[in-house]
Amino acid sequence: MIRRAGGDTAPGSPTGGELVAEVAAPLASHTDTGVVAEATYTYALFAHDAAGNIAALASVTVTTSNAPCQRAPQHVSGALTADTTWTPDCTTAYILNSTVTVPSGVTLTIAAGTVVKVAARGLTVTSGGLVRLAGTAAAPVVVTALRDDSVGGDTNGDGPSDPAVGVSNSSFVSLTGGSLQATHADIRRLVFPVISEYEAAGEVSITDSTFSTPKPINAGGSVMSGRLYLGGCGSGVISGNRFAGTQQELARCSIPVENSTFVQTPDPLAVHQHDDLSSVALARPTAGPCPLILDTRGVSTLRLAA
Repeated sequence: MIRRAGGDTAPGSPTGGELVAEVAAPLASHTDTGVVAEATYTYALFAHDAAGNIAALASVTVTTSNAPCQRAPQHVSGALTADTTWTPDCTTAYILNSTVTVPSGVTLTIAAGTVVKVAARGLTVTSGGLVRLAGTAAAPVVVTALRDDSVGGDTNGDGPSDPAVGVSNSSFVSLTGGSLQATHADIRRLVFPVISEYEAAGEVSITDSTFSTPKPINAGGSVMSGRLYLGGCGSGVISGNRFAGTQQELARCSIPVENSTFVQTPDPLAVHQHDDLSSVALARPTAGPCPLILDTRGVSTLRLAA
């Protein structure tokens, strides 16, 4: 008779613990399928004869190993209540079903190699909240539309889809006073990958990242390309990024903007509602018929870096 108890104390009698099996001699081993991963159990073997005489027990304590992970999409929504990290471990993609709010005092870190798909709404980062996209050159953080099957698999179950059709009239990060730190991010097929609203803003730092929108989309009656819109930021830097079919628009966001590459993007850079443009560095702009749009209405002093 084999009996089992949770923990490191063996069942003390033939009626203690839980019966695992009644087995016949000789027996070299037995497999117990009634346990869970990462748990400790102690087994007791009570040998007995046909007359019911029972020998002294023999026991052994074992700890089960980790269960192999089953990679699958993870659906997220609602407000975070504590610092959170999303990783690619056992997760094919994080699906944003509705707005995920990052409130004051909370940091959301998205680790290298993680895939995020926007189904309807993205992240809203309020004042004091922080989102960190911590990608690497070898393993960027990939953010895309739900219908994009090229990464993370067919997460919406609609079968193979044309990647160009997967453009979404959605935003990934909406900063309502919060902060964003992104490095080596690959943000695709979203008309508004990042929006910073007109209000007291935190840090906006985006480096060594790619923003791509394969084709314009009809958004509210207007045909639009992708647009990285920063309508307010307190500090940060925009450096070393590549924009494909995605415009960069700065409004009241006087932070360094440098080493940006634009391809297939008419009117790639728009700057307005600034009174100091010295932090915007331009070098031989070539993309589009009008590579730089300046709106100086309401500007009292205008300075451009040499």
